[in-house]
Amino acid sequence: MSLDRRAGAPAAPLAGVRVVDFSRLLPGAFCTLLLSDLGAEVIKVEHPRGGDGLRGAAPFTHTGESGAHVVLDRGKRSITLDLKSDDGVRIARALIGTGDVVVESFRPGTFDRLGLGWTWSSEHAPRVVLASISAYGARGPESTRSGHDLNALAVAGVLSLTGSPSPTGGQSADVLSGALAAVGIVAALREREQTGTGRHVDAALADAASATVVLAAAQYRASGHAPAPGGPLVGGLACYGTYACADGRHLAVGALEPVLFTRVCTVLGRPDLADSQYDPTAQSDLRQVLAEQFGTRSRDAWVEQFAGVDAAVTPVLDVGEAWARVESSGRTVVPADLVDGTEIAVPGDFVHLLGAGSRPATAAPALGGDTVAVLAELGYSSADVERLRRDEVV
Repeated sequence: MSLDRRAGAPAAPLAGVRVVDFSRLLPGAFCTLLLSDLGAEVIKVEHPRGGDGLRGAAPFTHTGESGAHVVLDRGKRSITLDLKSDDGVRIARALIGTGDVVVESFRPGTFDRLGLGWTWSSEHAPRVVLASISAYGARGPESTRSGHDLNALAVAGVLSLTGSPSPTGGQSADVLSGALAAVGIVAALREREQTGTGRHVDAALADAASATVVLAAAQYRASGHAPAPGGPLVGGLACYGTYACADGRHLAVGALEPVLFTRVCTVLGRPDLADSQYDPTAQSDLRQVLAEQFGTRSRDAWVEQFAGVDAAVTPVLDVGEAWARVESSGRTVVPADLVDGTEIAVPGDFVHLLGAGSRPATAAPALGGDTVAVLAELGYSSADVERLRRDEVV
């Protein structure tokens, strides 16, 4: 069945693919959001009491829904299951058997102990692609350790490069691990077309964080020395950094190429500075001169000054300003419905396949809102559902 927005449009790329999502929090939710936006049907399996922790993440909309839940779970279905019960495991197995993809983010080994992991699915649901997302991966001495985005950035060397090892503004390891899991899933689905069998995709936050410092790792392998804080792209080059303006707001200057930095220097009225762009002995003085120059006007005054000049100079926006920019550009914005029918604009459609069909945005599901319907699809009667509710399985 086509899931596109426009009558007669081509089907979304993953239309007809069913994803059973046992994951929790941002990495798994972002992975299945990408798959959903590409047309897959995502059934979110949650604990009957409380569900995914995203549902409790403040702030909340006027309808009482978590903003994180509205953004990350839109377009998905929700079923509640207690996976510690025999009935819950039986239902989960039946559901997996109807799916193409399973996503889970338990600590490695847990999904197998529940009787739902690769050991079981490879035998009983061999066409299913299983994606496991964890802090340090499914194998190795660190596999069973707990960890979050910050820990992944720490062990991957990311925080060591900033000069101030503190949390970053975005959850890059969380999001990238989910995105890499989605890439692995799509590749495994393609492989299944040839082999008829699924594959176990192993995605780790630490691996994702390592991918963000691939250039620094290349420097280390080439020289044998770990890059010190303040490398060329982390404040080491004056032409590539942020500068405070007169009003306390900032500009980002990414003028790596000589032609771009020459334009920056021309706008500043200091074309003589261009010759010092890559001189290692001049960086401190060059940075000081640039800081003094940018400190003479407000951020927006500089934005106006650089308007029409292709110099890779942009304002450092707060999240509200950044969202206004995204909305005006029309990229990565989709409509979503709240439970009262209110439509709001939310981030989405992060992967752009020009000319392909896409799935219409819908509301994020209420906890267990699709339990009855999904159980009916699996052959459970109304009486069965009532018994499962009495036993607190669903």
